[in-house]
Amino acid sequence: MNTKQSITSRLFSLIGVCVLSTSLLISCKEDKEDTEPTPTPAPSIISFTPAHGLPEATVTITGTNFSSTLGENSVKINGTEATLLSATTTELVVIVPETSTGKVSVIRDNKLATSTVDFEVLLDFPRVGLIGFWPFTGDGLEKGLNNPSHTFSLESTSNPSLVADRFGNANQALNFNGIQFTSIGQTITNQPWTISVWIDPGIFDNPTMGFMESNSGNRYLVFNFANNASGDFYISAYGDDGTEETHGNFYSLVASSLNRYIPYPSVNDIWMNIIMTYDGSVFKIYKDNVEVYTNTVTTQTPTPNIFMLGKTHNAYYYIGKMDDLILYNRVLTTVERTHLFEQTVSKY
Repeated sequence: MNTKQSITSRLFSLIGVCVLSTSLLISCKEDKEDTEPTPTPAPSIISFTPAHGLPEATVTITGTNFSSTLGENSVKINGTEATLLSATTTELVVIVPETSTGKVSVIRDNKLATSTVDFEVLLDFPRVGLIGFWPFTGDGLEKGLNNPSHTFSLESTSNPSLVADRFGNANQALNFNGIQFTSIGQTITNQPWTISVWIDPGIFDNPTMGFMESNSGNRYLVFNFANNASGDFYISAYGDDGTEETHGNFYSLVASSLNRYIPYPSVNDIWMNIIMTYDGSVFKIYKDNVEVYTNTVTTQTPTPNIFMLGKTHNAYYYIGKMDDLILYNRVLTTVERTHLFEQTVSKY
């Protein structure tokens, strides 16, 4: 074999080796690509329902690319882990944790999806010792214990009308025009008790307004508003025997109007919360969860009683709005009173 033939033979051998090597590389790459897992697509949240609820309520989250295996999804509401009840690739059902209002998030395979809107975590009010809860949601029904005997009327022209409540929801608060009233059957106990109500007395240019009363026969526990010379007002609460004098152990809850003022420079269309408590010896008034009056006194609540809203027996009528009346057969603690003041469950 001459030199030219030898070079040609070696060149073909080298070309063969290169082709074989390339084939092997391509084959290995194809094998590697065949064994690599497909990346998990990122989850997305389309919506959730309901849009609000109390802790322990269930929420259904609709979206894409969830895992049907519970443990492969992580759901949080405002950063707090929620318990998963069920899972499909497009729907997750969770229990609302003890948290506050915030975004809903889903994590799968370290990939995060976050809702565009907040889930509203509602705040409940104390339920122990509850006598009744009237959110005035377009009807006269008691909604705390669903007690039919605690229904009041809104059917007559002499009854209050419905207006927007303190949350701005239409037809979910009572409006009294100065000649309207309604009443509820047997309600508060003799003692102790807690009464909470939201009020908006409007312009409040009347000298005296009676906004609620518990009465039995000719005995009364009366709650009045009254203006003073500076335009502030106070809440008077007293018991009487029909002559508005103390009688037996049925004494005035509040001894002097000078100690009852709840300063309020402008009450025009501003909602405020009034809570009154009586434990059998001490009567207290709170405005927006701040104590504004206390008095040590002995009295009795007339029982059985009719709880009147919008007027008192001495023909003092209320002009203004009323919302979220809640009654208890005990005095709430400081923490419970705060929960009562902050509650939002009556919003819906």
